[in-house]
Amino acid sequence: MEGHRISMELIGEKAMLRDYLPSDYDDHLKWRTVETEWKNWDAPWNKEGRDGDSVVEYAERRLAKLRFAKEDDIRWTFEICSYPERIHIGWMNCYCIDRSCNYSTVDRGRYCLGIDIVPKEYRGKGLGKEAFTLFQNYLLEFGITRVYTQTWSGNTRMIALAKSLGYVLYKEKKHFYKTASRDYSLLTFKLDLEDRLF
Repeated sequence: MEGHRISMELIGEKAMLRDYLPSDYDDHLKWRTVETEWKNWDAPWNKEGRDGDSVVEYAERRLAKLRFAKEDDIRWTFEICSYPERIHIGWMNCYCIDRSCNYSTVDRGRYCLGIDIVPKEYRGKGLGKEAFTLFQNYLLEFGITRVYTQTWSGNTRMIALAKSLGYVLYKEKKHFYKTASRDYSLLTFKLDLEDRLF
C-alpha cells in the first residue's frame, strides 16, 4: 500500500522551505551536471557523490522518506523557493556533528545547518538569511535550542551570513583544505537559539 505523504511548507516574506517534489529532479540534475558553480563554495574538497549519477538515488531517497513521514517527524532537508513566486532555487539540509565537529550518524546532540542557493541572481537578496531563520524556528519546535553551521575560510559570503544571524565561531580546523596557492580552515559556528528569543 502506498504511504500517505504529508507535504510541509515553511513560508517567510520572500523565501519558503518545502518538501522535495518529483518535479525537482530536473533542477537537481541540472545543478549537478551543468550549473555547477555552487560546488566551488559547498565543500569544494569533497565533490564525489554530487554528479549526475547520484541524482536518481537522491530523488528516490528523498521521496521514500517523505512517503511515510509523520507530521511530527523531523525534516532533515528542505528545498528553497523564492516567495511568493515559488521558483525553486536551492536546498537546505540539517546534519549532526560530534564533539570534534565531524559529521556523525551516531551523535545526535549537535544539529548543523547547510545551505545552497544555486542561481547567482538570487544570492545577496536576503533569501538565504530568511531560509536559515525558517529552518531554525522549525528546529525550535522540536526543542532544539542550539544549532551550528559549517563552512570554510574562503567562503566569505557564508561567513557573513552566519555572523548576520548571530552565529559565533565555535571551532577552527586550520589547514583543512589546500589548493595550489593556499590553505583554508574549516569553520564551525554556533548559535544559541534560546538567547535569541524575546
